[in-house]
Amino acid sequence: MEKLELEKYLPKEILDGLPVVNYKKGSDILTFEEKKIVYIIEGEARAIRYERGRMVIFPLLFGREDFWGACNKYAFDSMNWDLQALTDVKVIIFSESDSEKHIFSRLEVFKCYMNKFTKAAERGIRGFYIQSRGGAKSHFAYLLKSFSEAGEVSYKKYLHFSYMLGVSESMLYRITREFIEKKIIEKKKNRIIIIGEEKLMECYGEYMYL
Repeated sequence: MEKLELEKYLPKEILDGLPVVNYKKGSDILTFEEKKIVYIIEGEARAIRYERGRMVIFPLLFGREDFWGACNKYAFDSMNWDLQALTDVKVIIFSESDSEKHIFSRLEVFKCYMNKFTKAAERGIRGFYIQSRGGAKSHFAYLLKSFSEAGEVSYKKYLHFSYMLGVSESMLYRITREFIEKKIIEKKKNRIIIIGEEKLMECYGEYMYL
């Protein structure tokens, strides 16, 4: 497996001394009350919280090399999100004391942490805004663009979009068919290919505010 970015900034003896924990699909990785930080090595996760008994999903997948946790230290609001495994997930755990010692007291590690944290927050805020103004179709277009790599989205990530959109998989497939008919995307084995990037961006462009 390709080396982790974190290995550039932390000595091997420190990384080897940190606990590595595996979580099964559907299990809770981190609750917002906890002071620790996780660094994802493998797998994908989502952030969720409950408002008036209703689940709210952060519109962003968290995957390899993403940090999560200790958000209240630098967030503009309470950031009371729990992290939940969408697949089997492997993470490095930084306890509160390890976070202070190895993340917040080391400039290069802290910059890496803050860069990933702010990008996640920005994309999530945009996602919420687009979804509230343009609905699931506009939000789906934004997610496709955001999660594409060289114009493609893996099928595993694609199936997870229904969680972030707050719609059923059948509704996701209906929106997908519409995008296919409009020659915005093509659906291939194990991947979605963006063939009409400008059309895709038009679906959510008027709702972008950042």
